[in-house]
Amino acid sequence: MNAWKKIITAGALGLLLYVGIYSYALHSDGFKFVKSTLERSHVIQEKVGGVRKVKLSLFGAFKEKYVNSDQIVTVLVDVIGDTSTVTVDVKASRKDGAWKIDAALVNGVPITLD
Repeated sequence: MNAWKKIITAGALGLLLYVGIYSYALHSDGFKFVKSTLERSHVIQEKVGGVRKVKLSLFGAFKEKYVNSDQIVTVLVDVIGDTSTVTVDVKASRKDGAWKIDAALVNGVPITLD
């Protein structure tokens, strides 16, 4: 196998791995909780108008950490609204089966999600 075939094969495998991780993140419980919280948040609605879409940032962070039965999720999402779009960095945790938002930042400024 020549060098170009190896490079193309490695690139294709890397792309497939990225698509798999992105797909997993979109269907994770943590992302679903963060998405629904942002869609209902009055603070976010004040910043973007009516929330039209909450999507996982294509090259943003998504981290999951499991500690016993608890889970910690850090995710970077884009919130698209009627008037503007913001990027929100959210840290959420699940303890004893209940999710909560631990911290949220919009452009580096902390906000409290309701």
